[in-house]
Amino acid sequence: MPIEEAEAGATATLRINVTDSPPDLRLPIICYDGHYYSVNDTVWDRTTFLILSILFQTTIGRMENVGIPITISK
Repeated sequence: MPIEEAEAGATATLRINVTDSPPDLRLPIICYDGHYYSVNDTVWDRTTFLILSILFQTTIGRMENVGIPITISK
């Protein structure tokens, strides 16, 4: 069940819920070891999740056709 927006704020940002059954499909969900992990359905949680996912993707980037030069010298 969504938390009231008035209750959500910076102090409750990105709460991770762990359940035994799948939550609402509008939320980011991962199933691991028989449990479902999702974020709360609030503006703070969704925005924080989006920002963190963008930061992760931009720091990792794609590793395609990267030629790593190796120099061996004595």
